[in-house]
Amino acid sequence: MAEFQDFTFLHKASAMQRILLIALQKEVEKFCVFPPKEYKTRITIKGSGRNNICVYELKNAIEGIEISFNLCKNIFSDPRSLIVDTEQIGTYGKRSSVFLTRLDDVEYIANLIKQSYEKNK
Repeated sequence: MAEFQDFTFLHKASAMQRILLIALQKEVEKFCVFPPKEYKTRITIKGSGRNNICVYELKNAIEGIEISFNLCKNIFSDPRSLIVDTEQIGTYGKRSSVFLTRLDDVEYIANLIKQSYEKNK
């Protein structure tokens, strides 16, 4: 199995996006037993069922990473209110998202992913 750092997806990322993704994935690996799967435009972590724990997508307009969840915004404990409700946008399986643009937010966003992991494992 390929190492996360070797995913082709990361070659499309800017230097900052690579740093953010690798730092975030290191945090996620502390609690998540499911390996990430690479697709052309995203990296997905699926639970044991069909549900995604989260999806990483590059967002060049904000020089960051969008992390999408199949859970509604109100399911999460998000005291900083970083999660955005995307359910009405119409993307199948994408009910909420958070944007990672700063290394300072990696641990906080990993905690949000952990909440999704607990619901979808």
